Amino acid sequence: ILQQLTFPHPEPVDGSFLKQDAESLQCLRKAEVEFAKLILETEREDELYQYRQEWRLACLANDPERQPEAEALCQTLLQQNPTHTRVIIWAISRNYQINLSSCKNALEKSIEASANNIEQITVLLCLYLNENNNQEALALLEQKKNLFEQQKLTIYWTFWHAQILVANGNTSEALQEVSTLNNTHASRQLHTLILRAIAKQSNDWQSVVEYLETCFQESQNAWFLYECCRLKAD
Repeated sequence: ILQQLTFPHPEPVDGSFLKQDAESLQCLRKAEVEFAKLILETEREDELYQYRQEWRLACLANDPERQPEAEALCQTLLQQNPTHTRVIIWAISRNYQINLSSCKNALEKSIEASANNIEQITVLLCLYLNENNNQEALALLEQKKNLFEQQKLTIYWTFWHAQILVANGNTSEALQEVSTLNNTHASRQLHTLILRAIAKQSNDWQSVVEYLETCFQESQNAWFLYECCRLKAD
């Protein structure tokens, strides 16, 4: 989870949902130019500096023709601040060829020094899972369970625990655990992930299709319709 702060922060979305028509790309590129200007007017120590860099990165990362620039900026920002959690998420979600070892080490040290930063903990979990370090992810999550409970974020702990179970191949246990969560968009996505893992083993995708259709009917969220259509097309 990413903390809700004073300003809205850009979060990565699936590239399939990004507009790529000429008018949309023109607006995106104008925005990138404006953020670049604002960054030059901002002191690096100012909170707004990182915030504006995030938005400039988002403009580049959402432009299909500017991925090399986005990757280079992402690399630079993480060299400046290897614990910049939101930039790390962009690097992972866009699969940029960036060595994130320094970020992982910096987050581990930061969490050890100040153990109550949930955002850093969850991003470190992302890094572990991205590297298939499932046991390290599980150990960190178990270690921080009390912190999640203290901050009334048990639902997020369960969400991450279920993901680790899936990564370890324990799909039945994960399915049972996710059934305790409320029907939010995130829990439905996780349920879909588990059903996909089961379908890969059985080669029976009907339950995934039916679940996606049900989720779309109940939520009218286009993500489920898109995933269902993509699965049928495959």
